[in-house]
Amino acid sequence: MLLENQLPIFILDDLFTLAKTDVLGNSLSQLAKFFFKCHICKDVLIDENLIDSYFSKAKHFVDLLRICLRPPKRDDTKRLDDSEVVPNVTKLHQAGVKFKLAPTTMNLLDIRFNKGTLEIPKLTIGNMTEQLLRNLHIFKGLHCDHANYMNDYGVILNCLLNTSKDVELLIHIGVIDNRILDSEGVSNTFSAT
Repeated sequence: MLLENQLPIFILDDLFTLAKTDVLGNSLSQLAKFFFKCHICKDVLIDENLIDSYFSKAKHFVDLLRICLRPPKRDDTKRLDDSEVVPNVTKLHQAGVKFKLAPTTMNLLDIRFNKGTLEIPKLTIGNMTEQLLRNLHIFKGLHCDHANYMNDYGVILNCLLNTSKDVELLIHIGVIDNRILDSEGVSNTFSAT
């Protein structure tokens, strides 16, 4: 999943076909689906059916991940002005904002604020999380001029998770499943994205 290791999917597909192997199915898309299901889907909330749908449209595996993470289109989206600042979780909590784990059917990037409650999809911090998010951020910056939603996601998490106390509150609620870092490490992960 490193950006610098990406080969075009059509080349990998041809090589897989030439290998004439039946490892985990008879196509590269089935093997990719298995890999994503075991190593990525749980951590970044990807519906594994999207992998089949978008496999042929993706340039390479990081692009496939980017396409599968694309947030749903919503008419009620309000963008912040550059001058507006998002307070961190602790300040929002002190101001009376409630935090809730979003339904598992929601996309990782689909953060919603409704009637005083901020619904955030579960974020699992595992061995690959930081690497995946950084690679997606870099890829979007280099190759996608429009709708840089990975950058937006990184910015909002950087604002929300400003301190270890912010991270601990979201861990307590169940929004963050932290498997490898201390709370300060999680906060630092998003300040660097």
